[in-house]
Amino acid sequence: MTLFRSAVGGIVVMTVATVFSADNPKTDRDRIQGSWKGVKLEVQGKAAPAEVIEKGKYVFKDKKLTMFDGDKNVGESEFTLDPDKNPKTIDLVATQGPGKGRKMLGIYRIDDDSLTLCVGEKRPTEFSGAGQAGLVQFKRSKEVEKKPE
Repeated sequence: MTLFRSAVGGIVVMTVATVFSADNPKTDRDRIQGSWKGVKLEVQGKAAPAEVIEKGKYVFKDKKLTMFDGDKNVGESEFTLDPDKNPKTIDLVATQGPGKGRKMLGIYRIDDDSLTLCVGEKRPTEFSGAGQAGLVQFKRSKEVEKKPE
């Protein structure tokens, strides 16, 4: 009976650990992965028009960020995160699109299904779209990714 209880207990622990690790990613890199829709975009203190925000989609996959205007790919960047800084930092280097080769420095915040980025040529110190920084707020998109044909 003791052997049976130990075996069952081990299976329960492994099952619970698997379920919780799948639902609760451990790193910010895990948490940022997936599709995001913009809900707010502010550049140099000015809000972007709603139609611009609504068409934007941002996909984080592995170490790459792909930006879409509707279904059109408008740029890609490699990104790195440093969650140990305060505020947490993100560096983006454009690999495709009009800003190819350009490096942007930023800060980020992830709260459940919300992501906030503030980026500029100089690293911002607060979450504000004023000055030379751009502020983007996202909500996780439930949209299923399209596979390339």
